[in-house]
Amino acid sequence: MIETAPAAPARIGPDRVRPVERGDLERVARLFLNVFRGGAEGGNAVEDAAAYMERLYLEGPYCEQGPNGFVQIDGHGDIGGFLGILKTRYRIGGDALSAGILSTLMAARGANHGSAAPRLLRALNAAGFDLQLTDSANRASLAFARPMKYELLADESLRWEFAFRPATILLDKARRKWPRRPLGLLTPFAGLSDALIGRLLRRPHRSKAALCEVRTLDAQAFAELLPRFLTGFRLHPLWPREELLWLLDQAAKKRANGPLSLVALCKPHGMPIGCYALHGEAGRVASVLHVFAERGHGETVLDHLIASAEEMGCTGVEGQACKALMPHLYRYPGLIFRYGGAAMVRSGREDVMAALRAGDILIGGLAGDRWTRLSADPFGVPRAR
Repeated sequence: MIETAPAAPARIGPDRVRPVERGDLERVARLFLNVFRGGAEGGNAVEDAAAYMERLYLEGPYCEQGPNGFVQIDGHGDIGGFLGILKTRYRIGGDALSAGILSTLMAARGANHGSAAPRLLRALNAAGFDLQLTDSANRASLAFARPMKYELLADESLRWEFAFRPATILLDKARRKWPRRPLGLLTPFAGLSDALIGRLLRRPHRSKAALCEVRTLDAQAFAELLPRFLTGFRLHPLWPREELLWLLDQAAKKRANGPLSLVALCKPHGMPIGCYALHGEAGRVASVLHVFAERGHGETVLDHLIASAEEMGCTGVEGQACKALMPHLYRYPGLIFRYGGAAMVRSGREDVMAALRAGDILIGGLAGDRWTRLSADPFGVPRAR
């Protein structure tokens, strides 16, 4: 059989960027799966991802106030790029600011779409937000954004990792990369290695955490507690109760690292000193969504968080670094830092940029996009082999 290449479709107009529409989402989902999931479209993956993007971008908080994202349409009518926007509001002093969080930014491979990313960013910059921010830009996005006056937060661009069973983690990664190799035979050796490493690494002292009252919260109680920790930042999200509950409900749907736990630590007389949100379960690396602590109690909250993840049976725990927690994170022998995605902010207001340069800003966690299923979860039902 002889096959001939199909003729290139005729151009129907110039390339353009416009706000995303509901009818675009199936093609956007297919582009997402091609770019970030290696083309995996098992079962109903496209439909599942498109339905999720609809809830995320078109039905979320402030969805009626301005654009929810942009698509780049090439001259043939194909979608060559997409930028999703998660909208929220920030406070600085007595002012409420509109904020656009850069979520998924992607472009199709090929010469016809090489300019998609910068054009999408320029469309966002012109959309009228008081500030734009992201906590998960990859190196390619960083290269496009820095010339557009996005400023980088160095500490918040790092991820920290603390392994309880490092050999098991490495073996698990190897088994996912080479599923057909009999690497399960190495499981006993990984266990022995982890036991030896555990004896060599001394765990930090946890007596302060042991004196605290620990409360497991539901979303309603966590949403009531969290705002008390925001006032320590000059620039922070407003997060009205309805928005917080929506964010927590969506975060609970992400399952890549296990179910979401919401925990508060209190002094013996009941005064809260900190809280955290953690995805984790036995056999997986736990992922910290958010951790808050009153001044002087960061060490105590981190001690409890790490101890809790280990007692849960997790193989390790990881989270986003931030300026306030850095002195406490350095205490843990064996804890490592790595680049996790650029945290960047852009604004035309000088008071916003001054707070940014002073590190007096809350960014990441629920004020980012790592809580979305797009960051790690699979979509659709795998096809039977």
